[in-house]
Amino acid sequence: MMPHIERSTFQWNWAHYPKDRNDEVTPWHEAFVNAKKMD
Repeated sequence: MMPHIERSTFQWNWAHYPKDRNDEVTPWHEAFVNAKKMD
């Protein structure tokens, strides 16, 4: 199943997020950053 990455931007949107990570946004955010760079 393909996840909706726009719904997985923040840690609280995940059912499980590793406690040892201190990300402001999840790594899925890079997909949007890369899409903007290609624009």
